[in-house]
Amino acid sequence: MTSRSLTVFTEGGLGNRMRTLLAALTLAKLQERTFTYIWPMNHKFSAHLNDAWGFRYRCISTDFSWVTRNPDVKFHDEHIDDLEAVAREREVWIRTLHGMRHPSLKAGWRKEFRALKPVPEVERRVRATWSKGLGDAPYVGVMIRAHPTAPPRTLQRSPVSWYLERMQGIVDRFPGIGFFLSADTPEVHEAVLKRFERVIVQDDKGVFNAAAGIQAAAADLYLLASASFVLQPYWSSFPEMARALADRRVGFVHSLSDGEPATACFDLPPPADPLRPFARA
Repeated sequence: MTSRSLTVFTEGGLGNRMRTLLAALTLAKLQERTFTYIWPMNHKFSAHLNDAWGFRYRCISTDFSWVTRNPDVKFHDEHIDDLEAVAREREVWIRTLHGMRHPSLKAGWRKEFRALKPVPEVERRVRATWSKGLGDAPYVGVMIRAHPTAPPRTLQRSPVSWYLERMQGIVDRFPGIGFFLSADTPEVHEAVLKRFERVIVQDDKGVFNAAAGIQAAAADLYLLASASFVLQPYWSSFPEMARALADRRVGFVHSLSDGEPATACFDLPPPADPLRPFARA
């Protein structure tokens, strides 16, 4: 390793990995360190980061990291509070499933995420779905996690019935409003499409957490962030990515939220470019 290095071990689902990865990159830039990352792939998560976004930094294998890491150097987790103390360390290693707590790192990962360029297939998916009419009027994004790999508390606290009730309430208040649906099982897609008429979804989302599935998930993020309001699952890191891409006026609520946020704006116009959902008039 170089005299000033930072290596981050990513794990979990896409949201967990991205916020840890980009917060660590923020710290590496702040402290002028060489940056490398570990992106494990297995039967539960077989897609690489570069399947969804261009990322120019070096990826190393788990086995290689065990060889190069000084055994006396401990991993940092999300509780990095004293950046000056960390700056005195020659090697920095980070491993956590959770979001970094330091304000600079929390803000930094969102900034880095907005700067990432999606691969052509993700861009194609975004624009193809956008062309179905999403850019014509304000719409509500609906993100449902029902796959067995979702955290148990997400499945318990954000049942499909809650989404259906909230969607019906929105339709009753705003007749004619449309929805963009991002769901991780075909059964949920079918249930929502059967209940509501004005629902747009991506075509052919591929295998969950495989390359095509991650590309579809990345496209979903931009389309959710381009909504005027979002219904999201409780206790999930995935909507954090959509929130990072969204204009601050977009309201995000889950089943345990205390009503609608004060900033809720159902008539917020869509962005001119769905790949830049944070840039709105």
